[in-house]
Amino acid sequence: MPGPFSDSRGASAVEGLGALTVDALNFAFGVIGVLSFGYAIWVNRQAENARRLTNRLTTSIRDLARSIYDSNRDTTTEGYARSIMQICDSLLPERSDTPPLVGRVVMRYFGSQMPPMETAVGQLVDLPDIGVGRVIRGGYISESRKALVYGPRETLPVRGSYRATFRLAAELDPDVDLPADTPIARIEVYVHLRREKLATRDLRAGELTPTFAFFEIGFTCDSVDDQYEYRVMLPGPGATVSFERVTVYRISD
Repeated sequence: MPGPFSDSRGASAVEGLGALTVDALNFAFGVIGVLSFGYAIWVNRQAENARRLTNRLTTSIRDLARSIYDSNRDTTTEGYARSIMQICDSLLPERSDTPPLVGRVVMRYFGSQMPPMETAVGQLVDLPDIGVGRVIRGGYISESRKALVYGPRETLPVRGSYRATFRLAAELDPDVDLPADTPIARIEVYVHLRREKLATRDLRAGELTPTFAFFEIGFTCDSVDDQYEYRVMLPGPGATVSFERVTVYRISD
């Protein structure tokens, strides 16, 4: 038979168990909160460390590209190094002294550089007083052999509007009487894989003389994957044409 205090003792025991359970839950939630807060701090620190490491690596790549840029002015490499610097700048929070892109992409290809430049009808001739001292000189042979210069089949680093400036000279054959408006050479910008002429310009007997001069054409680069050629074609007999260089430079977006 239950004693006179059995119910009150049972109730006290239940209340004590309930209080213990609440305290345990509060403690558990407190531990979870501390662990969550600690984990969030750890994740943030890891993310910050990763960000700092990424910035350091990107800065190192940009500095290397800058060094390559400074030591390869007026070459194709200059344009590619500048492009890498621009990409790095877009990933870094601070500004840098990357040179402006517009008007600074410049490539030069000389007649003495074979390859990448090639010829179907010409030969190298030493001219110590002209440019680098050697030119490609030749005349029209046939419809299948009329390319004085073609190449280099290289891409351009950025899209935009460009100019190609050719340095040329010509001598008319003494036994041929050509009118002054007769084309004796044609300069072209050609996309190799697409077999597309982007720009052409006929040069006439009255324009090309034995004195070297510059002749330019404009074109647009729409794809950095296209391979470009800069050509001097000879449309017919009657002249011997000399090529010293072609300079390609970007003028606007």
